[in-house]
Amino acid sequence: MLERYLIEHCSPTLASVKTANLFTWSFAPEEMPEQQVRYWNQELQARGISLVVLRVQNQKALMYVCRKQRLQERLDDQEVQNFLGKYGYVQKDADYALQRLKERLAKAEGFPHEIGVFLDYPLEIGMQGRITNAPAAGKYTAMNVKQENFLQNTKNAEKSIEDCGSRGGTSVHLLSRHKTANMILQQMLRRYC
Repeated sequence: MLERYLIEHCSPTLASVKTANLFTWSFAPEEMPEQQVRYWNQELQARGISLVVLRVQNQKALMYVCRKQRLQERLDDQEVQNFLGKYGYVQKDADYALQRLKERLAKAEGFPHEIGVFLDYPLEIGMQGRITNAPAAGKYTAMNVKQENFLQNTKNAEKSIEDCGSRGGTSVHLLSRHKTANMILQQMLRRYC
């Protein structure tokens, strides 16, 4: 059931804490994955959230859930455009960029280097290379500030997962109490979107 994956892996995006989440959905053919993706995309798009299938292999789909407006704001940043340009991204439109990412994923065995941009990681964390012997103290300080902001956002995302359940604990706890995943996801969407 796709909704269970959305609850367990995308609570920060659903709660507007993060721009996007990425997860692998293992499905059985009888689960009708195309139909589930279509259904949840309709439900989520009305709330500004997009569900994108980036790659499918061996009954596993690499799923990307994002707040497309926030992704577009990220892609509008000149520094991000310069970085993505190195990997053949010639337009800054979110739909184009997601299509280009799909193409790059189809050719790669792992994840392309720029995947962090789509997950809203600061360029300095992992994508621009490590800072060694940072010659300019100002640049190193800026790097530390961005890392601290990133870590704070990560803590906020973890808190949103805890807060997503209502009255009875986290969404994961609610799942373990036999509430249907669909019911919990609908409840989360009403509360946060």
